[in-house]
Amino acid sequence: MTIMVMAIAIIGIVGIRASGERLLGKAHVERTAAGASQAAATELAEIYFEWQLARYDDDQRERRPLAALMSDAATLERARAAANEIAAVNALGRANDVKVTCDAHGVIVTVAIGRQEAQSDFPAPECSPR
Repeated sequence: MTIMVMAIAIIGIVGIRASGERLLGKAHVERTAAGASQAAATELAEIYFEWQLARYDDDQRERRPLAALMSDAATLERARAAANEIAAVNALGRANDVKVTCDAHGVIVTVAIGRQEAQSDFPAPECSPR
C-alpha cells in the first residue's frame, strides 16, 4: 500500500513538473515574439522617421507613399532582421513570418515565432487615405 501511494505521488510530481516546464516554455516564446515584434516596429519607426525627414529634401519627386515604402522588400528585410536578432538571442532561431500593414490604425507589424504571433504598432496618419 505504501509503495502504491509513493508511486502515485511520484507520478503526480513528475506530471506537475512537466506541466510547469511547458508553461514556462510557452511564456518564453510569447515574450520573445512580443520583443521581436517591438524590435521590428522600432526599425520601421526609424524608416518612418527618415521618410518624414525626406519632406525637407530638395527633390520631392522621389518621395514614395508611406504604404509603398512599408511594403518594400528592403524595408521588410530590415524589420525581419530586427525580429530575427531578438529570436536568436532568446535561443529560438528565426521568426517564421514578419508582416507589415499600413492602414488607418498606422503601421502594424506582426511577427510569428513558432505558432505564437505578436503585434506592435505606431501611429502614422500618412497610412490612412484622405
